[in-house]
Amino acid sequence: MSWTNQHSRQVSTKWLKLFDDPVIAYGYACFDHLPAMSGKSRKASLRDRIFQQALKEFSKNGYAGARVDRIAKRARVNKQLIYYYFVSKENLFRVVIESVWETAGVVELAPAEAGDAVRYWSQFYINYPQWARLLLWEGLEWKTRKMVGESERKTFWRTSLQQLERRCGPNGWPAFFDARHYLLSVVAMEIAPLAFPQLVRLIFDREATDPKFLQERTEFLVGFARFVAGTASVGENGISRKKRRREG
Repeated sequence: MSWTNQHSRQVSTKWLKLFDDPVIAYGYACFDHLPAMSGKSRKASLRDRIFQQALKEFSKNGYAGARVDRIAKRARVNKQLIYYYFVSKENLFRVVIESVWETAGVVELAPAEAGDAVRYWSQFYINYPQWARLLLWEGLEWKTRKMVGESERKTFWRTSLQQLERRCGPNGWPAFFDARHYLLSVVAMEIAPLAFPQLVRLIFDREATDPKFLQERTEFLVGFARFVAGTASVGENGISRKKRRREG
């Protein structure tokens, strides 16, 4: 696999084989065309600093609100160096947002079972909230611009859709069911606490980052996915939750 755009030469993604975290690995790969400075450790440090600070800046402030000056200051590099390698703020944003779609194996690693798959993706967004925020900013600010990595991203979602269609229970999906609408709905539910932390405070009187809340949220989504797929098990001792409430 390789990455390229109109301003950069093709680069090897050998870093994907060297790191356990594919997100960080691809961040390194995006800077593989930088010339060596004074040793491998310093070169790696420069790559990591620029990518990580650009990721934080764009995910926090969006494209319009992000400032290259802040990225340079926090990465401890000269602003002109960033422009030298990336030409423009827009191209730097493209590199950052494209990286999530180049993350190796993220779809292939998703479990086959409906509930486990939702747990996997919920945990992914909890571990990497910046990706969800980038998607939200992109939707708000880039409505009239060409989508970054559109072809690769369509492949990503088509694969996710195919996996979803295989996760139904023994009786199959209901006749009215449209997997595309369900996939969109599940993604929206998974990133809702990141998109609307104020609603979490208003509805739950808790913070969206509260570990206990996130665990409860994940378990709810897992149960919901299994219910829709027709694979949900009955409650304790073989009694459904509905019947248990009546008896209580």
